[in-house]
Amino acid sequence: MPLRRLSKRPLVFVSYSHHDEEVVVAMAEKLRTMTGGSVDFFVSRDATSSSSAETWPVRLEETLRQAWCVLAIVSHASATSEWVLFEAGFAKALGIPVIPIGINGFEVARHKPPLSLLQAIDVIDVTSLNRIVIRMTEFLQKEFADSFTEDDYMALFGGPHLRIPAITTFPLVNRREIYKEVSRLVNECDLNAEIRATAMIFDPDDLKDKYFVNYLETVARKCGEAESTTANMIYHVVIAVRRPPGDPLPRKLWRALKTRVEMFHASEATRRMRLFTINEHWSLNMLLVNRDHAIIAFPGEVKDSKLKFGVRISGADFVSPMVDWYDRCVERRAHRLSPQIFLAVDAKGRHGGLHKNVKEGSRRPNSR
Repeated sequence: MPLRRLSKRPLVFVSYSHHDEEVVVAMAEKLRTMTGGSVDFFVSRDATSSSSAETWPVRLEETLRQAWCVLAIVSHASATSEWVLFEAGFAKALGIPVIPIGINGFEVARHKPPLSLLQAIDVIDVTSLNRIVIRMTEFLQKEFADSFTEDDYMALFGGPHLRIPAITTFPLVNRREIYKEVSRLVNECDLNAEIRATAMIFDPDDLKDKYFVNYLETVARKCGEAESTTANMIYHVVIAVRRPPGDPLPRKLWRALKTRVEMFHASEATRRMRLFTINEHWSLNMLLVNRDHAIIAFPGEVKDSKLKFGVRISGADFVSPMVDWYDRCVERRAHRLSPQIFLAVDAKGRHGGLHKNVKEGSRRPNSR
């Protein structure tokens, strides 16, 4: 027989991080009152206040073995607590029911196992708060005479609590993965998307990289599709050149940009291209699709055009600030180039916009 059944008084073990102590202790006290004192609630501070540093882990383990159920409480501030995961895992191994509870906008489904694998309660209002009471009655074999009120919820959490939008990320561990993911992201985006990019171009021969070429072809094709419809897709790219505004473009940079513009011209998408240069040096490259998705990539060395590592980020609340940074701090200070200067041809069939004669245009005009 499990040890917890030897006691006639049900015991609820409340697992939490010190980050959430104030609200957790207050909630446990309210639950004690609601049960009329017929249920014991153990919070981990009870162990630390009555035990030495050497014995409190033993006290926790002994108490866990006697628990009828465990409330595992997590928030954004405490999501990395190893103790909560340990206590929940230990309880599950003993066959003790665990109720994961997300507070302050935290979604338990995004936590690590075992919590993410269990039926959880995300507390966002008084109704979800009372689900804790309902779940506890399943394991305690007791009915509570009371329930949480709107005032209780306000006292514990300070008002309605919306879920905090989650950020989704995954790593890109080499250049191939970076540009395959960039191409996939662009290929799947809406034809009304605004695509923003920063770029370092030290090597005009980077177009020999088939993954990079596939990315550019994908953007050009999508912009061409938008051009043939009434869609509003725009491709912005700001290129770091480290040269005073108005100086001629270096020959290598001219060649690199000319090839890119010609790719868009072939898709009849040149009008969708917003090309800028800026006298700065990037330590990263960035691709932003609308305000929902971003890919940030890093070169292996300071002056290396070959990106080697990256991360994909999704979540409007996290990507939007990057879009604002791009618009206000990057493109607004950059100088716009007309893609047409790379397509001009003189009477002898030569391109008229030789790199030594090409100068940047005015600063960024109003969007679109």
